[in-house]
Amino acid sequence: MTVDATNLGVRDKIVLAADELERAGTSPFTAEDLVVKAWSLFPDTFGLKGHVDNNGVPLYPDSNRVFAEIMGSKPIRKMGLLEKTGRKLYALTESGKSRSSALRSGTAAPSHDLEASTRSSLDRSVEQLLHRLLKTRAVRKVRDGVHDDLTFFDACVFWGVSPSSTAIQLRGRIANTESVISLGCQATLASPLKTSFGELRQPDMAAIESAHGELLSRFSEEITRIEKRDDERLRKGESRKG
Repeated sequence: MTVDATNLGVRDKIVLAADELERAGTSPFTAEDLVVKAWSLFPDTFGLKGHVDNNGVPLYPDSNRVFAEIMGSKPIRKMGLLEKTGRKLYALTESGKSRSSALRSGTAAPSHDLEASTRSSLDRSVEQLLHRLLKTRAVRKVRDGVHDDLTFFDACVFWGVSPSSTAIQLRGRIANTESVISLGCQATLASPLKTSFGELRQPDMAAIESAHGELLSRFSEEITRIEKRDDERLRKGESRKG
């Protein structure tokens, strides 16, 4: 991997490590896979302090350094870059893949402005998701002006979650959707975008963006209920530990 890591933050390094695993055919990958890959690529960031070779290079990975960033409610998942697909199994989201592509090509915006992008950084997985969103019932209903017919099931299909998803899964998918919409809007700003799945135009992106906003507004109570449910589970778990 030939990426200048001088100014990369911890989360971008994790995204690149995850991308390396997926490029090698490991997807989903375990938390331990990510620990070892992140350490092998960026030993100074993810190496265990106090255990170095004669050149000062850390000999062992610091698993806690990676675990702290990907488990629980850490921002890398809230930002929709990485998602949990099973017990200690993870995968890059569409926006995570796009972020990695931008980092590799040198077109990435600063890590504090992950929504900023360029046309050249639009990943195939982003294009695919945009076309999937365009075909959802939510977008069709919004385009037809039948907003009252929208259901929470439509919202779940649109975001790629289920009513039983956890709060962090829901927030992560919403964040991923928002990032992908932003990428699509910028990519179609000057002219229609030709993709492997068909053409995307500004009106298409406007419909997707409108549907997303409508779903957020219409089903805010359901979103809050999921977040509250997880908070209650957390409190009960802490109570039992006490």
